[in-house]
Amino acid sequence: MKYIFLLLLLPFASSAQEKTDFSRYTKAWVIASDEIIDRWWKEKEVYAISKSSALSRQPGGVSVFIPDTARIAKPNGSVYILAYLVNNSGDTISIARADNTIAAPETQIFAEGAWKRFQISMGSVCANSYFSTPLPPKSYNILHIEQPEAGDTETLFRVKMVIEGKTYFSNPCAVYLNKNTIAKAGTYIRPLSF
Repeated sequence: MKYIFLLLLLPFASSAQEKTDFSRYTKAWVIASDEIIDRWWKEKEVYAISKSSALSRQPGGVSVFIPDTARIAKPNGSVYILAYLVNNSGDTISIARADNTIAAPETQIFAEGAWKRFQISMGSVCANSYFSTPLPPKSYNILHIEQPEAGDTETLFRVKMVIEGKTYFSNPCAVYLNKNTIAKAGTYIRPLSF
């Protein structure tokens, strides 16, 4: 009899669990020169800044730069926002990593007259892949930031990163989102743990 009672309660218990909205999470993939995403860090992920590049004109120190032509569509259907993590300082900085991504990026959108948190990092998939990589002076990493699902309403988008205890914001770029997605900006996002 007690087993029948438990079987009757099972559907209610499963519907009580919070459903995860994966559109509230992002990853900032570090891209190597051969554009292979699913491998461990190698020095091919670090590029020297040439004096003639737009990256050499970024302010001194560390910056996150999104170019005007930021949308990247991959053959598999994934869409990313191109960004550069730039070290124009005279010192090597340590970049916290999770798998083949930057650890703990956050995206923000401009909604209702203010910048609001939009997405947080998914973290490491296997939970034991946290490490640091060096970014030498006058060098950069190429980043592919997972783009939120597209819609028909234009809004501004930027990336927030914390590097060696300092907070950096990218320049904004325009993205198109649906109004329901924009309405989620600034609301609570449950951290994932794997």
